[in-house]
Amino acid sequence: MRILRPYGLGLVVLALAGCAARPPIADPPATTGQAPSGLAQARYQGPLRAPMTYPGLGIELRPPADLTPLTDCQQAYTAACGHGEALCQFGRNLTIVLADATLTNTSLTVSNPVYAVMATDVPCYPKGPAPSPGVISTLRSPSLCVEVSLVDANTGTFAYAASGTTP
Repeated sequence: MRILRPYGLGLVVLALAGCAARPPIADPPATTGQAPSGLAQARYQGPLRAPMTYPGLGIELRPPADLTPLTDCQQAYTAACGHGEALCQFGRNLTIVLADATLTNTSLTVSNPVYAVMATDVPCYPKGPAPSPGVISTLRSPSLCVEVSLVDANTGTFAYAASGTTP
């Protein structure tokens, strides 16, 4: 068990089991144990085994070429949640995988490998203009979005995040 102080979240006690950097072997799923109050529990699923594409988010994930990162998924969880990402506050199906990533709709690049911290059920609100003055409108109800945060697996630093309605 480690005591961590992510940005703006106060004292957090986080227990992550089975997510240390390892040689290239099959990793059994591990959970973060009891999640800190207000933060989602995460499941580390090891190296990504098949490509995943999030076209609306501009993120493509591939199985990693380097299976020996210098950091572990606990640092990825801390970096993603310490950056204040909504996925850590609201997501329920939070997963972490080791992957190589390409950003397809920005000129930014990320160093590979990365830990992709992903949630499939983060509340989000529809985009669009605000109602015109004097028009009575009902409060828009949130839908569920996907959020992906990328953390450099060799330095443990937050690299990029995107969210949207893309599955």
